[in-house]
Amino acid sequence: EDYDWWTFSLAFNTTQEQIEDLYKYEFAGYDELGVYIDNKDSRVIVTIHCRVDMSSIIDPYDYEDYYDDEDDEDIEFATDDELLNLLVQVRHQLIKGDYRTLYAVWEQYGFDKEDEDNQDCEIPVPPEKNSGNDIVEQFKNILAEE
Repeated sequence: EDYDWWTFSLAFNTTQEQIEDLYKYEFAGYDELGVYIDNKDSRVIVTIHCRVDMSSIIDPYDYEDYYDDEDDEDIEFATDDELLNLLVQVRHQLIKGDYRTLYAVWEQYGFDKEDEDNQDCEIPVPPEKNSGNDIVEQFKNILAEE
């Protein structure tokens, strides 16, 4: 963290197929804000360079009330740090193959919203899911403008 410039790194073991899928979401946008993927054998590191709107995460919330996805009851890690809890949930989504948060980073930093010619992207649009929408929305809300 450097003022509102942040680097989030999420690492986990996975398959080569998932590593290849994650590389599809790699990009460097304005001022190198973006998603970077690195791997060593079956270990992948997803690094997100972004700006964080601190006003969206200052007030702590009750983790048990916020996290209500029935599929993901196996997450037992929780702290009073709202940002850390959010990143744990994002990591869990990535492990399960849900890349909507990476796409949210693309939407924020990957292309010029004013330039209609630049809106055809090679970043795949991840499928909508019935669960985890609140996590994606919370993550989108912390991303500050360029």
